[in-house]
Amino acid sequence: MRSGGLVSNDTFPRVSRCLGRIPQAKMEPPAPSGVGAKVMISRDDEHAIRELARQWDVAWKSHDMALLASLVTPGIDFIHAEGHWLGGRDVFQKYHADLHAGPYKHSVHHMHGVVLRPLSPDICLAHMNWTISGGTAPGGEPARTRQGISGWVVRRLDGTWLIDAAQDTLRRSATIAVDRNLDDTPQDANSGVGGDSNRPPPPARDRP
Repeated sequence: MRSGGLVSNDTFPRVSRCLGRIPQAKMEPPAPSGVGAKVMISRDDEHAIRELARQWDVAWKSHDMALLASLVTPGIDFIHAEGHWLGGRDVFQKYHADLHAGPYKHSVHHMHGVVLRPLSPDICLAHMNWTISGGTAPGGEPARTRQGISGWVVRRLDGTWLIDAAQDTLRRSATIAVDRNLDDTPQDANSGVGGDSNRPPPPARDRP
């Protein structure tokens, strides 16, 4: 009630009763996002993702392209070191089968310095150094050792971690201004830092 332009004391209980009937919004904590977000994956997940890198080397050394293709999703997007895009598992497998029937017939692939950065419980970024040796140049002479870095988007698909997207970059000193080598620091995968504790020293850069 108003009296002389003022709100009387009996107004406040009525207002309080009205407000008490208004449904209160339930406050939920914000979902993790951004660089500083903490997204956990289990140690088993970490092992499974690192095993993809080990199996890649095994498939390459044995020239088993069916095994190599089994490490990627059916819809893989793969950019190889020469900058061409391979779309889909069948295209991915045929490309590598042709390489291993020709210049990479006796080659060996070695990955090291694997660094993981989980983005969600089912998606993880992985980066690693790689070295390819034992190839054959177009003229038939031994090819020089190739060194580079790979970036993978790894996804859990039907309970299995597979490579869903990847890009290889060839290391050329002429094009590298600042280089972050993947080091030997023991890593908690959920921290997004560090590398394999037993990896060899970082590879020397290719000469231009």
